[in-house]
Amino acid sequence: NMDQALLRFLLTGPTKDVKDGKPKPADATWLDDKMWNEVLTLAQYPAFQGVEDAIIADHAAWKTIYDEPEAHEVPLPGEWNEKLTVFQKTVFLRTLRLDKVTAAIINFVISEMTQKFVEPPAFDIALSYNDATKLTPLIFILSPGSDPVGELLIFAGNMGMENKFDSVSL
Repeated sequence: NMDQALLRFLLTGPTKDVKDGKPKPADATWLDDKMWNEVLTLAQYPAFQGVEDAIIADHAAWKTIYDEPEAHEVPLPGEWNEKLTVFQKTVFLRTLRLDKVTAAIINFVISEMTQKFVEPPAFDIALSYNDATKLTPLIFILSPGSDPVGELLIFAGNMGMENKFDSVSL
């Protein structure tokens, strides 16, 4: 039951510049034109009507989000923290801190579906081995920092196959 227009905004941002929007506060030097255009675009959605006025009225309170290293954990100023859903807060975060949207999406998934949906499952080599055949071997595609060789050697030893184990690095 997610607002598809807001999801599109979260994924793509504004598709054009807002020409007739309110000017950004002159003394809000931290707020660049791109961010302000995103705020003005978002303010056109019903849930965000008036957000540009709130920023104009007290841009120092909103600057906290911009300055905070963990911006995805900072409550929105004034009524906005209670007014918006977790998803809507994630969408808003895109306007000021695009770099923290991934962390906010993780928080959203946890709030809606629980922690297990953001944690990779533990690798069970025995279960994977049971699915393998001579026609469908186990192939590991590694990411930086992962190395299953030790676990594979232990498993091969437990299966009495340490002499038949071959590891090929491409």
